[in-house]
Amino acid sequence: MQNRVGSQVPTEAQVQAWITTLQTLRTEMGAYGIKLSADDRQRLAKMRSGGEAMVTLIGTLATKYGIALADMPVAGMISDLTLAQRLQPLLSETTLLAEFCRDTIGCGMSEAWQAATGNYSVLRRLTGANPSLQTELKPVKAFFARRHATADTAVDDGTTDDVADTTATATPAATTATTTTK
Repeated sequence: MQNRVGSQVPTEAQVQAWITTLQTLRTEMGAYGIKLSADDRQRLAKMRSGGEAMVTLIGTLATKYGIALADMPVAGMISDLTLAQRLQPLLSETTLLAEFCRDTIGCGMSEAWQAATGNYSVLRRLTGANPSLQTELKPVKAFFARRHATADTAVDDGTTDDVADTTATATPAATTATTTTK
């Protein structure tokens, strides 16, 4: 198994400092924007490709020819465009940061799961000679016995262990377990 992440782990203090920095940035930026609902987001007018240049030209022409709509002022139109343009690089960077976090979390979970299933397979083989280990592995055995178990639903079902070998393959998207019996 290739170890792509996990050899360097940030401290809890480092993670908390990053969270604080992001929270501070989000609070600071709050004066310049808005949080929309999903419905509001869908109802937004979508600017066509090349529309930014047209907004600027329309603003210039509306000012030149004295067009002044009370509910759609040219100054507001230009300010809206300027705000969107200035925030675009920030969106690009935060999107890259979110993608980095998703990829690293996914890879870390995948690698941890692959290692856990491999170690569990070896531990299961040792339970015949070690009753204490068999008892300690009961919550893990119960977890693996359920197809869609969660940590809070994994309980010992009291059945005996008839399974000879458990192997697992993991991918970032899913983990599939194959069980064979004696």
